[in-house]
Amino acid sequence: DSVSVLNFGEKQLLIGNTGTQQKLLLCLQRYIIIDDVKVTNADERYSVFEVFGPQAKSFMTLLCGEQCKELRSNEIRMLNVEDFSFSVIANAEARKMESFFIIALSPNAIKLVQYTLQNKGLFDFGLIGEDAYGIYRIEKGILSEKELNDHYNPHEAKLLDEVSFTKGCYIGQEVIARLATYDKVQKFLCGFVFIDSP
Repeated sequence: DSVSVLNFGEKQLLIGNTGTQQKLLLCLQRYIIIDDVKVTNADERYSVFEVFGPQAKSFMTLLCGEQCKELRSNEIRMLNVEDFSFSVIANAEARKMESFFIIALSPNAIKLVQYTLQNKGLFDFGLIGEDAYGIYRIEKGILSEKELNDHYNPHEAKLLDEVSFTKGCYIGQEVIARLATYDKVQKFLCGFVFIDSP
């Protein structure tokens, strides 16, 4: 998977793709040897929303006021609205458009959705389901668990900007470095645009 790591000080929250949680959890647990680290699946405790689109920042300013307008890239802020709180992160790793993560404890998630729908103003805001997001994802070339797996390395998935060539030893480093050095990548994940409906 390709995950966003949010630093909450004593805790870090990893946001990845749907369906990869258990595999990622097992992978992390496997390589924790003597570190004082505990890894848990936070799915039941938190709900994560992503607000994205060309007017995401304007919408978030309407929703949360000046606090969101002043938010810097990758900054995390705890906000209080009415009788509930949530965290907002300006997502700098977004797909070339403004994007925000909203993280709420699960009991507050329903309140947050209701508040958002009641206060959307003139914005064409809506929640989209997995099927709609799947179509959007494919059209925009956003990789998910279907492409991010053991069948493709970061070269083939065109994710080299997420690979460190200066960090010390890590699993797969030699293979990735060799492919980069000798330019031996045989295939790439890519999309197709059909002129006519297939």
